[in-house]
Amino acid sequence: AVGCLSAPLLQLEYEGTTTNNPTICSVATFDEKTATPFRSTIPGKEPIQVGRWHAFRKRDEKTSLESLPQESEGINWESVWAKNRSAPDVPPELRGLRPEDVQTILYLSDSAPEGLAQSLSKFDRSSKLGFIASSTPFVNGRPHTLFFGNEVHSAGAVGIAFTSDGSAKPRMDMEFPELNAITDRLLTVTDIEGNMVHTLDGANPSHLILSAIEKLNGKATPTHVDIGIKEDEFFLGVHRDGKLYQLYTIQGGDPARGTIALRSDATPDIGSKVK
Repeated sequence: AVGCLSAPLLQLEYEGTTTNNPTICSVATFDEKTATPFRSTIPGKEPIQVGRWHAFRKRDEKTSLESLPQESEGINWESVWAKNRSAPDVPPELRGLRPEDVQTILYLSDSAPEGLAQSLSKFDRSSKLGFIASSTPFVNGRPHTLFFGNEVHSAGAVGIAFTSDGSAKPRMDMEFPELNAITDRLLTVTDIEGNMVHTLDGANPSHLILSAIEKLNGKATPTHVDIGIKEDEFFLGVHRDGKLYQLYTIQGGDPARGTIALRSDATPDIGSKVK
């Protein structure tokens, strides 16, 4: 058995009554012949540490950087960089599976799934779907709560790999309820950097958002996107084949600079169609 504690839906209507704090238990069963549970302890990206670094050393004492040339002699740097570029090994439960047999991988992770996601690239023919488990320190004192068999874990990931003989093909349908488009037409991503979108259709994306909000509300808009987001949450939606495919949360932006920041490590690719 695998699972996690997750935050409830924002609103749920049950027997005609709307509640904001429902308790739900979702259960699914699979054939053990085609479903392989796994547990991962592969580390992901470490959280950024902010603070001041103090060096407690004597004035005539060499720093680690000063002694680096002597200590690094004889190191095969090509081997070091090759190890950094290579993907980590997959979880033990998946090592006996052939990549061509694995069609779908579903996993539940803590807030750092990057290591596991990189290792699963070995299964290049499979569809992968990952979810971040909710933060649970106020529920049970754990940063996250993951279940694997009879064990409870606070970090890492758990999941299931689905295999088949190739006759069945996975299909995914996604719905994004309670969303209202504020732009009428699809826009093309034309300039990006990191988690920043610099231009949409070659124009200032912050101005596009503010103009859309002004048109929608029929009133003056805030001078910064950040102020508008305090009242409502805004997303950048990627469309494929005429359907909404992926959402990025807009963290903020500044019309003077034009860019908008997304709550993500990356942005949609250049050429993507978005609203």
